[in-house]
Amino acid sequence: MPYPGITTKTLENGVNNIYVRFKHLGKVYPVKNFTKLFGCKTEKQAYDKLQEVKLEISKGTSDELYKFNFRGNKSMKKRDDIVQERFELKESYCKKLQEKIPHFGFGGFGEATYYRTYSRIKDDGSQEHWADTVIRVINGIMSVRKNHSVLNRLEWIEETRQQYAYKLAQ
Repeated sequence: MPYPGITTKTLENGVNNIYVRFKHLGKVYPVKNFTKLFGCKTEKQAYDKLQEVKLEISKGTSDELYKFNFRGNKSMKKRDDIVQERFELKESYCKKLQEKIPHFGFGGFGEATYYRTYSRIKDDGSQEHWADTVIRVINGIMSVRKNHSVLNRLEWIEETRQQYAYKLAQ
């Protein structure tokens, strides 16, 4: 193996993917698909790119660093760095959503899947319920929309957006 930690895997469709795992500055990085991340088609290209990545990680200043954190998400910036404008669904709408009883279906499997996959642990240590998740997602979606509108000087009428968000949440 000419490049330690670099392997090629051929998929069923005949496409080659170059995978890289490495240790740098005392940290072992998980296996990453350099074909997907950087477009590397050969192990040599992956090796060369790995040298660049290691240099950038050493500097701690590049987006290359972010590609190796948080399960492959390409950014480890905090959401507040990306979305400046925040939207919060009115408390009265939140209470109405909390009163609704969710119907998961599938003989309990739907609920188990929800709690396993989508429900998060809240700041107070308790588990999110359906309405909490819906409110979190609506606030996130609408924050992105609000941020976009403000940055691009588009009209944002809060009450209209609140009503739209509540409709979306139902």
